[in-house]
Amino acid sequence: MDTYMITVSFFILLVGLCFGSFLNVVVLRAFSGESISYPASKCPVCQKPLYWWHNIPLLSYILLRGKCYFCKTHISWQYPLVEAITAILFLLAFLKIGMSMYLIFIWAVIFMSLVLAVTDIKEHVVFLMHCLIFGLIGLIYHAGATGIMALNGTEMTWLQNPLSNSILGVLLGGLIMLVYFGVSYVMAGGRMAMGDGDIYIAMALGACFGWEKIWIIIIMGFLIQALITGVIFEYRLFQEKNYKLFGGILAVAILALGYWLSNKAGLFEENALYLLGYTIALIGTAIYVCRQLFGKVLGSKTEGLAVPFGPALVIAGFVMIFFPFAA
Repeated sequence: MDTYMITVSFFILLVGLCFGSFLNVVVLRAFSGESISYPASKCPVCQKPLYWWHNIPLLSYILLRGKCYFCKTHISWQYPLVEAITAILFLLAFLKIGMSMYLIFIWAVIFMSLVLAVTDIKEHVVFLMHCLIFGLIGLIYHAGATGIMALNGTEMTWLQNPLSNSILGVLLGGLIMLVYFGVSYVMAGGRMAMGDGDIYIAMALGACFGWEKIWIIIIMGFLIQALITGVIFEYRLFQEKNYKLFGGILAVAILALGYWLSNKAGLFEENALYLLGYTIALIGTAIYVCRQLFGKVLGSKTEGLAVPFGPALVIAGFVMIFFPFAA
């Protein structure tokens, strides 16, 4: 990496830190109902306005040793963490895409995705206004791209242009999540297995990525959510000393990994009996675990694991940005 790239990368990190700091303001003011521009930043505990040097991204947290300058209340780790993550993602996007209008669009996608993820993780809340702004960013960008293509004389059908792709992405994302919402509601015994905010997030992502990618993002989101929920669920089973179900889920995971590794190594092609035995063991264990799980979920009077789905969708969107093989 030459001196120019190092200098530009450092500048983009600073820009990312500033946007990360602003992102924290957007999240905090969304919960408080205040404007993002007024009043000036203040300590949420003692309510004293902050000095200018209290608002330097990342550096202020270090200088203040993670405590309010006035009342010495501990400052949430959310602030430096969000600033650092935003800066890193901004830099990675630049290194992958290069300086262009598309990079500005991707930065906007990253920013709004993180806003939705943070509010969902923090309070399990998705604000409709954030989703609307996110969706409009995608629609406006793709409308502009369609206009430029038309001015350049590019031949397009009504289905083969960025704007229609974006609009269909909104519809498909919302439809898939709406169906999932209904199915999960029935399977959970008439209880809310997900919030309607997840539908809005999928629609906003559909506006940004289009219908050809949104279904892949949703599938990846399901897989990521299953992994996160599985780890948390296993931990809770261990805490409850439900070793039978804990061991069953762990066995399914190990058998599934072994199945994949055996198939990659070509062991199944060499021994049909091994394939049959392994398949029976995997399916049998999975059926046992599913029966135990349904009994536990349906027999419980609680809402189950409160793990928001929005962050999983956001992570899947980031995968789509940074790993083109997923496209």
